[in-house]
Amino acid sequence: GGSTGVVTWRPERGQDGATYTICFHMQDECRTAAVVTRCIAVDVVKCQRCLVAGESLTSIAKEYQTDFLSLYTFNVAMQTPDSLPEGELINLGLRYRVRDQDSLYSLSQRFFLSASAIIAINPDLERDVLGQGEEMQEGDALCLLPPLCSVHCPHGDCVLHPSYHPD
Repeated sequence: GGSTGVVTWRPERGQDGATYTICFHMQDECRTAAVVTRCIAVDVVKCQRCLVAGESLTSIAKEYQTDFLSLYTFNVAMQTPDSLPEGELINLGLRYRVRDQDSLYSLSQRFFLSASAIIAINPDLERDVLGQGEEMQEGDALCLLPPLCSVHCPHGDCVLHPSYHPD
């Protein structure tokens, strides 16, 4: 018979939106057979997070500079948002593809977010765009978490409610 094993890996914050190659090197215990190597590519989806013990929507909302209700809006299928099991996959916002002429400023205006809030949920921007002076490219994927519950649109003109504070 054969042997089986389970390998688990939970991507850390900032590893989302990238592809990782994970390789396994296998050999029998007595080393009578040649080493066999198998590699797989793992795409870490942007805008999702696998919860660790003790996390809640409230703690994650604070980490990403938003509020509980805005985060919950992207997770409406959740049965009990105040008691989430470890390993639960949650959505952090909406996935957005950068368009021609988009900038941090234009996105912050369109989605009622500060540039720091956009970077908080897209740490790769800080590394890529801010660190090296590169512009976002059309087609790049971003995660955006607008403060949906705090935006009011009287007469078609949307504004952020003055009392909104993400913490």
